[in-house]
Amino acid sequence: MIQICLLKKINPLVVKVLELDINVTRRKINLAPDIGRAKLGKNMAHLTPEEVLSKLAHHEMKCDLRYKNIEERLDSQKEDLKGLSNKLWFLVVLIIVTPMVHRLWG
Repeated sequence: MIQICLLKKINPLVVKVLELDINVTRRKINLAPDIGRAKLGKNMAHLTPEEVLSKLAHHEMKCDLRYKNIEERLDSQKEDLKGLSNKLWFLVVLIIVTPMVHRLWG
C-alpha cells in the first residue's frame, strides 16, 4: 500500500499543478509482540520479594563461580603465552646468530 505524505504546507493549487506529493512505502518490520515490562516464566508469575532476592542471590553465586573459572583459564593461558613468547625470542636469536656462526666455521 502506498501512502501519500505531504510534509510541507503547500497551496493545493500548486500541488495540483506541479504534483509535489511524496510517495512513501511502509517498511516491513518483523518485531516480536510486546508482552509487557518483563518476560515471566511458568513459575515466576507470583513471586514474593523474598523469593526474588533468594533467586537473585543464587544467580549471583553461579555467576561468581563462572567468573572464577574464567579467571583461572585466563591465568593458565597467560602462562602458556609466556612460554610461547620465550620460544619465539629463542628462535629470533637463533636466526640472527646462525649466519655469524656459519661465517666463523665456514
